[in-house]
Amino acid sequence: MTMKKSILKLILYLFVSILTCTGYATAQIGPVVSVSEVYETLPNDIKNFLGTYFPDAATRNIELKTMQNVYEIELNNGYDLEFLTSGHWTEIDAPDKAVISQNIIQGVLPGKSYDHLEKEKVLNQIDELEFNPNYGYKVSIEKGKAYYFDLNGDHTKAPFKDKKDKKGDKGQKDHKDKRDRQ
Repeated sequence: MTMKKSILKLILYLFVSILTCTGYATAQIGPVVSVSEVYETLPNDIKNFLGTYFPDAATRNIELKTMQNVYEIELNNGYDLEFLTSGHWTEIDAPDKAVISQNIIQGVLPGKSYDHLEKEKVLNQIDELEFNPNYGYKVSIEKGKAYYFDLNGDHTKAPFKDKKDKKGDKGQKDHKDKRDRQ
C-alpha cells in the first residue's frame, strides 16, 4: 500500500509540476490590465450615449482597460468607441471608409466647434473625434487633417498632446511646421 501511495504522490507531484511549468496553474502577478465586460455593467451615462447616438447598434466587444480607466467598445456597425469610467466619451472612430454622422458631431462637440467645422465645409468628412478632458477636442477628417478645439470649443492652431501623439512638444512643433509649409 505504501508503494501505491508513493507512486500516486509522485504522479500528482509530476502533474502539478508540469502545470506550473507550462503556466496553467500559475497565479497572475501584477495588476489586471483588461477585463471583458457586458452591456449591463456599463455606467448609465455610457448606456444613454449608446441609446442616443447608436440606437440600432449592438455591442460586439466591451473591455475595461483598468490601468487607463477607460472602456473600449466595439459596435456591430463598425464604430469603435472609448469612454472614461466616469461615462464621458473620449473617442469616436467611424468604420473604415465611413464618416461620423452630423447628428453625433453636433451632439458631442461644443457649438463653436461645430460652427467652425461647418464653415470649413468638412462636416461630411469627419472620421474620428477625440476628447481630452485636460485640453479639448481633436477632429480628424478623411484626408489626414485634424482640427483642434479647446474645452470651450474655440479653434486652436496648436494640437494638444493626445494619447496617439507621444512626441509632446517636438510633435507639436513638427505639426506646426507642416502647416506653415502648406
